[in-house]
Amino acid sequence: MTTSLNSSVPARDYASAQLVHYLRKAINVLTTPAATVVNIGTLPPGALVLAGLSGVFVTADFTGTTNVVDIGYATDGVTSADGDAYATDLTLALTTGGFVAIDEMAVATGRPRTLETKITATWAGTASTGAFEVIIAYVPNR
Repeated sequence: MTTSLNSSVPARDYASAQLVHYLRKAINVLTTPAATVVNIGTLPPGALVLAGLSGVFVTADFTGTTNVVDIGYATDGVTSADGDAYATDLTLALTTGGFVAIDEMAVATGRPRTLETKITATWAGTASTGAFEVIIAYVPNR
């Protein structure tokens, strides 16, 4: 009789593994007007965000010259929203394939939080076309 090598842990339960996790959300300027707060996902308590692996990746060329994005978190019952806790006016690359890393991890707002944290992104600018993905890489606190 053949038995599974992983018989005690569900296949998708990675919480106890030493893996980098991520949140990823696509934003298209045609369907998401400027100044719209977009929910990216939720980090578990104590998660450590990895600055060099987190940021914005442009998937469709942008029009306009002043396109920026803020990445932060929503109101959570303990603190009010901080829409630019992880990135403030992060300049979006104008062409496909451009990656820009988050820029606020060395300050207090970038430290791990003790509660679940809903990550948000808000773009601003003059673009009428363009698309990007927000990528947040993190290590859970386990």
